[in-house]
Amino acid sequence: MDVRDTVQAILPSLMRIFFSSENVVQYVPRNMEDAPMAEQATDYVRYILNEDNNGFVLFHSIFKDALVRKTGVCKWWVDEHIEIKNENYTGLDDAQLSLILGQEGVEMVDLMSAEDPSAPPPVIDPLTGQQLTPTVMIHDVTVSRKVITKRFRVESLAPEEFIVDRRARTLEDADIVAHRKLATVSELVAMGYDQELVESNTGEDELDTNIERIARNPAQMMFGESANNPAQRRVLYTESYIRLDQDGDGVAELRKICTMGPSYKIVANDPADDVPFAYFCPDPEPHTLFGMSTADVTMDIQRIKSVILRNMLDSLAQSIHPRTGVVEGQVNLDDVLNNENGAIIRMRAPGMVQPFTTPFVGGQAFPMMEYMDQVKEAHVS
Repeated sequence: MDVRDTVQAILPSLMRIFFSSENVVQYVPRNMEDAPMAEQATDYVRYILNEDNNGFVLFHSIFKDALVRKTGVCKWWVDEHIEIKNENYTGLDDAQLSLILGQEGVEMVDLMSAEDPSAPPPVIDPLTGQQLTPTVMIHDVTVSRKVITKRFRVESLAPEEFIVDRRARTLEDADIVAHRKLATVSELVAMGYDQELVESNTGEDELDTNIERIARNPAQMMFGESANNPAQRRVLYTESYIRLDQDGDGVAELRKICTMGPSYKIVANDPADDVPFAYFCPDPEPHTLFGMSTADVTMDIQRIKSVILRNMLDSLAQSIHPRTGVVEGQVNLDDVLNNENGAIIRMRAPGMVQPFTTPFVGGQAFPMMEYMDQVKEAHVS
């Protein structure tokens, strides 16, 4: 468990950098006029990370990915979420009903109208019998309201969900940086995509059988898609940031291209200002995006110590339970194989059973275990 122990020893120090004080980051003004804005920006970022997002768990996941899997990837975006809410109103008059139905994003689901028993009766013309004043009505209505909420989201990406140009040295010079995930039909419809378009791109894809994904979470292979709940069917959704010449001027611009399904059908192609990803690497290497992780420099020590410890236990087991030599045909083998305390062994003559004493030599391996611990500490420090 040397890799895990080393990672668990480093994580608290990293988390303490960001969460030992009230503010995750501190904006410093360059002049006196910028002081109120810097203070407001500090409070706002603290709210986004600690209140609107689970910042502690987020940073813990990013740092642990970096220490174990070379790189921890963080993504941020503005989430525009569409939510449909049903609302019930009772005892409304005509003006109130018109006001509610006239609001943007409101649709009527059900309406029940009746005369208002507390209102005065309508005035009737005694000569003509015509009603001079309208009947006062009250309404009970159920409406659906479409609510669009926007919030800043920050997420730690799983390693197999992050795609980057293999020749890239930084995210800024990469030809393509992408995030692929399995989103539900409900999630994509809430993002504004047409339901028929989303449902036409459902199906199996290579992310379901990704080796790294299965190794990290073997239990996911036990669950498939639910045919009784179409809204929870999975769709491969890829958000790519690609530099290409869209306008034909010979200069590549940054574009955000979104695709669906295993065939990568393009459903959006918009200009982008920046690549909303950040990566953390504990041991960067020059001229490449991915460096080395803490696991890379301690894995060999863990394997060596595992071999040494296994051999020590084998030596101890052989000294406690030594092998036994018997003269064939002169001993009852069932008695020899019976390891019950005090059990007898039936022999035709004395000396037909001889234990092969094996001395315990595992004690000589303890200095080697301590040496490997010293090597690990030197590598990590």
